[in-house]
Amino acid sequence: MTDEYTVIELPTEQALEFWPGCAPYVQRGLEHDPYCRVHTTDIHKQIQEGWARVVVIHDDQELRGVAVAQLYRQPSDDQVVLHVASLAGEKMEHWLEQLLQLLEAMATQARCNAITMVGRKGWQRTLRPHGYDLDAISMRKTLDVVREESAA
Repeated sequence: MTDEYTVIELPTEQALEFWPGCAPYVQRGLEHDPYCRVHTTDIHKQIQEGWARVVVIHDDQELRGVAVAQLYRQPSDDQVVLHVASLAGEKMEHWLEQLLQLLEAMATQARCNAITMVGRKGWQRTLRPHGYDLDAISMRKTLDVVREESAA
């Protein structure tokens, strides 16, 4: 096996064709979003509608990672943002630089003002050398809530 990795944005048709292989990576990436805003079914629909783009990372043997990027316009300041909704994979140290370059090219082509991502604290350390800054902190308190079961 070689340490060469290919990082490529899939056209919509290919993203949908390869979805069964991509979905587990997408799910892994979504599990680290503390807000759990979207699920794989939402991402699949967004791909179909053209709102989400899929980037795959593979070596000469197999799929090694998947990123999903969404384009949206922030209503508060009318800026266009490329948001990395999900990112997961193996041996990321070998291909992260290529991925970030591709995401930046995608954002530039779409005339985005920024690239955003939500993730675990370790991403701050990983992405800081690439020009990413922490711009928010998420806090959470888990409550023990007793849910009433509906009587059948």
